[in-house]
Amino acid sequence: MKKTFFLLSVVLPMIAFVSCKKEGVFNPDKKITQIYVEATVTDRDAAGVSTTSNISKYKSQEWTWEGGLLTAMTSFDTDGSVVAKQILSYDGKKLVKVADESDSTYTEYGYKSGKLVTLT
Repeated sequence: MKKTFFLLSVVLPMIAFVSCKKEGVFNPDKKITQIYVEATVTDRDAAGVSTTSNISKYKSQEWTWEGGLLTAMTSFDTDGSVVAKQILSYDGKKLVKVADESDSTYTEYGYKSGKLVTLT
């Protein structure tokens, strides 16, 4: 009985820890290139009357990749017209700037010792 208790309490947990291993980094075979949206929207006016409308499936975004880095995200309206485009810039693999072409704004990311420290 003592041997069985010892086996269950000491040896089995050691085997469990030894058999656990990290599988590594998830690297999908395919990257997201397009995002589609369809929805049902209910609006309520000031009098409390609600109106429901359906938005048919349309391409909402298109993502552009160069190697493993996302370089651009283009957003579309329901009629297919471009409403916004963000351009992503990198220093090596670190994101340093996201520029919005539609309204000429941008965000810059600053790093120190590999960690994000500023957002301008």
